[in-house]
Amino acid sequence: MARPRLIPATVRGNLVFRGSARTVAGKTLLVTDGDCGFCQASATFLQKHFAGNWVNQPSQSFDYTTVGLTAEDVAKQVWFVRDSGDVDEKWGGAQAVAKLLLEQRRVWIKPLAVLAFVPGFREIAQWLYRVVSRNRGKLPGASSSCELQ
Repeated sequence: MARPRLIPATVRGNLVFRGSARTVAGKTLLVTDGDCGFCQASATFLQKHFAGNWVNQPSQSFDYTTVGLTAEDVAKQVWFVRDSGDVDEKWGGAQAVAKLLLEQRRVWIKPLAVLAFVPGFREIAQWLYRVVSRNRGKLPGASSSCELQ
């Protein structure tokens, strides 16, 4: 009798959970706050200028628990979620945006995106992401629902 295949619960460096991402037509998901005008304007900008095999998926319009995210996770930051067969790979915050930029075709932005994964630069990128996130209600495209509770 064949041994059951073990699926890792976590992997160092980025979050990997058991389960299967429910992707849209085989695309990777960028899970955003659908009520936030700034978040949606940012996702539209990224789709226009850095198109790839991903779709913007507002957290309010799908069951994010199917990809191992919680309400707290999606309220806190954007998520890049890819179904890799037996596991779902997830990157949050600055690394989500960097991962999206690494997986699109424009080469010139990739060296900058790589820095979001380098120790030292990773912390700076995440700090900048948090500053933007906390102030998203004051940024272009923002609406009253952009304010974080």
